[in-house]
Amino acid sequence: MKCDDLPDIQKEASDLFANLEMKTETIMGGSEKINKRIQEQLLDTLSDVVYESGHYDFRTNYDMYWLQSTLTQMLSCYKFDVVANVLPNSSEMDFVSTIWSILDRCFHNINVVPGRDRTCVAISARINADHGLEYGCSEVGKSEDVVANKKEVVETYLYSPKTMKDLFNRIRRRMKLSVMDCPDGYVCRVQETEEYKIPISVECLAAQIIPMLTLTLQAKNKKKGKPQFKAKKAAQKRQQKESIVLPSSLTTCTPSTTARKRKNEETN
Repeated sequence: MKCDDLPDIQKEASDLFANLEMKTETIMGGSEKINKRIQEQLLDTLSDVVYESGHYDFRTNYDMYWLQSTLTQMLSCYKFDVVANVLPNSSEMDFVSTIWSILDRCFHNINVVPGRDRTCVAISARINADHGLEYGCSEVGKSEDVVANKKEVVETYLYSPKTMKDLFNRIRRRMKLSVMDCPDGYVCRVQETEEYKIPISVECLAAQIIPMLTLTLQAKNKKKGKPQFKAKKAAQKRQQKESIVLPSSLTTCTPSTTARKRKNEETN
């Protein structure tokens, strides 16, 4: 099931993404592959767009501060071929520390600090009958195979839906957002977005990186919106408790006493 109820991102971020996409299309001219000279021109142009988008203070506009910082780091990775160099003979944590940790920083201002290689709080909470503090987690693979291996099939498509809500599924360079909820009782519903991939070079930044950053901000906005949803449901429950329910004895139609008295008099 496709995930179609994600919240919107702020206008400043949308405008920045639109500007980057327009510059990319103008320079590439519809070509899928470009030479080194045009690649350098694209890098310089996109870097200028990011820098000219304004100065953002993390104290007042953290999302745009993080977005500008993330785009700058990604562009520097393509400038020095970091993505291409980290792929061969690298471990899972190498790719996490180089790429995925950049996205993790988006959640720092809402007291969410992603962790690595530790037991999921949600699982511990279920075992110990306690309340968990996590809202999601991710799965990273060391290798990227053409055919899905056991790790991807079992851990991503079996274990992950059992333990994640509003989560990122990450297998090597690929990422998608999955949202799980329980609309009725024990039955769970899983919705997924399209899958995107960290590109090797900068010409695919607009087509792949921008959707990833958009999903990251949408997941954060959805996380921030959950307390409001819970408060709304709590208010509805209070309203139901405060409503007056008439007992059946007051709503059941009973024969008129006058009609009964008249019938008795006719009989007599």
